[in-house]
Amino acid sequence: MGLRKPIGDNVTEPTDPWDPDNLVPLAVLAAEGLGNGTVEDLARRVGGDLVIDDIGIRCCTRSAARALFAKRDAQQAAERERRKEREAAGNPVQDRVRALQAIGAQSLIPEEPDWGVAPFVPPEWRR
Repeated sequence: MGLRKPIGDNVTEPTDPWDPDNLVPLAVLAAEGLGNGTVEDLARRVGGDLVIDDIGIRCCTRSAARALFAKRDAQQAAERERRKEREAAGNPVQDRVRALQAIGAQSLIPEEPDWGVAPFVPPEWRR
């Protein structure tokens, strides 16, 4: 094992990025749900940080893996924020149904739509 540098509380990593102890198999990252879950996709994403280890497994450096996790976490946070905004905006149809229910106009809300009834078609549209 070569020289190691601290990266956090009681956590170190090799100072040489190509040290075998510093490599993360892409299959492990795919199992963690990074990329679209395939090693091939991750190999394209890591690009120049791709290395084949001594037994032929495609790997990337820990710093490249850390960057992939950070990107995924940022995307998930952005999606959560968009979902919160959509939920805060509400659904106008559900809001109207709740308003009708609140005033006791339950008879105006159909249990199920009548799919057997054709919509009105103006005569000029008919052939």
